[in-house]
Amino acid sequence: MRHVPALPSGKTTLAPLTTQANTPQHPERTLGSYDANTNTLNLYWDEYHLLLPDQRAGELRALMWHEMGHWLYHHAKAHPRLENWKKAIHAHWYQRVQGQPIRTHKQGWRYILDGWLNEYAGRLYPTWEGGVEIPSVYFEEVSRGPENIAYWCLEEHQKETFGIVTSIFGQL
Repeated sequence: MRHVPALPSGKTTLAPLTTQANTPQHPERTLGSYDANTNTLNLYWDEYHLLLPDQRAGELRALMWHEMGHWLYHHAKAHPRLENWKKAIHAHWYQRVQGQPIRTHKQGWRYILDGWLNEYAGRLYPTWEGGVEIPSVYFEEVSRGPENIAYWCLEEHQKETFGIVTSIFGQL
């Protein structure tokens, strides 16, 4: 399992994250999104209120972790440890997807599956390198509790991916 070295002493220069609620509905009907240009987490309350009341806290927690993954990933230049973490994710991504077919999701976006937690983890974007959803999807799963992590880590390739993604938190 690969790990990113511990943070050296000193301050990070990560930009603050802004949260914006009551935004217009997202075209993909998601609960939220992250805008890397403005460091803004957008919450789409119209979608949130469609959830059953007992689902709301868990889904909001998962959303926050998911978007936090984007925040760290898109601002990796803020700190050498974040840069190394992002490089480890890219290396892992490219090693895993080499030779895998690109597929089209029923919603029209493209992805490479290769055994990630779900299709969204393998999503491809026209302007970003592959692997951008890996930290977000795996952070989201971390938010769902230790039982989920234990379940997924029974599969060696999932355990390796979780190890790389969560290595940003230090030696686990």
